[in-house]
Amino acid sequence: MSTMKYDAAFIEKPGELGLTQEDITSLLNQLNGDEVYPIEIENYVGYSSAMGFITTTAAKNINFEYDDRSDFGNYIAYILSDTENESPDETYKIQGLNVLITK
Repeated sequence: MSTMKYDAAFIEKPGELGLTQEDITSLLNQLNGDEVYPIEIENYVGYSSAMGFITTTAAKNINFEYDDRSDFGNYIAYILSDTENESPDETYKIQGLNVLITK
């Protein structure tokens, strides 16, 4: 497992499923901060969503603009919308933030 810590971490889940306790613990362990905001960003085509957390510091760095109408949210939705948009190592640099999106 990677020792890199992220500013935001997500798991892509089908729309009808939520996060398990194990999912939440895993996501929180991937973050570089102890205080977070929960986020859910839907896929453009609507079959799944990215559920996870962003650190408070990262949220401040992007002026708290991380919902699905923001540049940050739109980029995540773009990644979810097509497997061709996915990074092989599941890591992304979005608006200067290190982001993890797993399945």
